[in-house]
Amino acid sequence: MVISDKRLILLEEVKSKLTELGKTVSTAESCTSGLLGANLTYLDGSSNYYMGGVCVYSNYAKVHILGVDSKIIEEFGAVSPETAVSMAENIRLKLNTDYGISITGIAGPGGGTTQKPVGTVWVCICSAENRVVENLKLSGSRDSIREDTVELVLKKLLNFMLNKDR
Repeated sequence: MVISDKRLILLEEVKSKLTELGKTVSTAESCTSGLLGANLTYLDGSSNYYMGGVCVYSNYAKVHILGVDSKIIEEFGAVSPETAVSMAENIRLKLNTDYGISITGIAGPGGGTTQKPVGTVWVCICSAENRVVENLKLSGSRDSIREDTVELVLKKLLNFMLNKDR
């Protein structure tokens, strides 16, 4: 994996803040297929703060591995704020971490609809006390949507820890 200098600085800031606060994080990823987890473990010593993650690409995996209520997916869809919240909360509880992060979206090039076009990504970062949920509206290639999502989520995690994004 190639990490840009800009991303490396961001990862070092995230590592530093997690370490300073003594906090842990876990991830539940769909459209990024573990790319966030790969980034969070890029630096040495990441096992001190990154407890693990799951790639729950299918609805079946979201329900049967992560424990998302199938009624949430049926009513709101896999790419929705409700699903993102459930994913983040469930991974945080399952891995007993301070922060849970989820990503669910449509990276393309297919799969988009009028209501949820390619580049629609819902992310959630939660702790026991707070959570932030956001709809990212991205454009570009499949790879750029996935990479941009990870970068934005890393920035959001840093802001969440700094109390700027709650």
